[in-house]
Amino acid sequence: ISQPTTSPSITATFPAPTTTPTRTRATSTIAVGAPTVRERILLRELPGIGRQPYALAALGDKIYAACSGTQNLAVIQNDRVVKFITLGKARAALAADPAQKRLYVSNASDKSISLIVNDQIALTQNVGEETRTLLFFENRLFAGSDLKGTILVLDPATLQIQTRITVPNAASIINLAGDPAHHRLYVAAYDKTVVLDSTSLRVLTTLPTKG
Repeated sequence: ISQPTTSPSITATFPAPTTTPTRTRATSTIAVGAPTVRERILLRELPGIGRQPYALAALGDKIYAACSGTQNLAVIQNDRVVKFITLGKARAALAADPAQKRLYVSNASDKSISLIVNDQIALTQNVGEETRTLLFFENRLFAGSDLKGTILVLDPATLQIQTRITVPNAASIINLAGDPAHHRLYVAAYDKTVVLDSTSLRVLTTLPTKG
C-alpha cells in the first residue's frame, strides 16, 4: 500500500460583501443680495398725546404731568386729560406756587424755565443752566443744576436770577426739599445731603448718605 505524497486541500468560497448605497441630498444655492432701503416714512407725533411722563405737580384741582417724550405738559382734571401745553426741550421738572396759582417748568435742554398761569405760558426765561429740579419755597424759586453743584435762586414772578448757591464738592443737584418750620433747605447731591439755612442760604452741614 503506497502512502499519499500530498495532503488534500480544502477550498472555502465566501460570498462577496455587499455595500449599502448612500443617498446624496440635492442642494441648491440661492443668491441673496444686500438689503436696500426702498422707502422712508417719517413718523410725526399726533396732536393730543403725551408720552414718557417725567414729573408731576398738583395745583388747585388739577394735576400736571410733564411729558419728556413729547415735550408737552398734560393738564389732568377729574381723572382725564383736558389739555396739552407745548413745552421746550426735555428733561422737565415742575414746581407749584399754590397761593399765586403759578406753575414752573424746567426745560433742561433749552436751559430755560417757563411760568404757567391759567394753563398758558406766561413767561419763559433763559437761565443759562440745565436745571434738573425745581422747588418753590418761602416765596423763592430754587433750581438745581444738572451738570454742576449750583442752585439758582430766582424771583418767582420774573424768573430773574437773584443769586447762586454753590454746593461744595457736588457734581449735580438731584433733588430739593424745604422745611418751613425750621427754615431749612435740603439738597440731594448723589452721595450726600447738604443742609442749608433757607434765610441766609448758608451751608450748615453735610450728611454723608453713601451706602
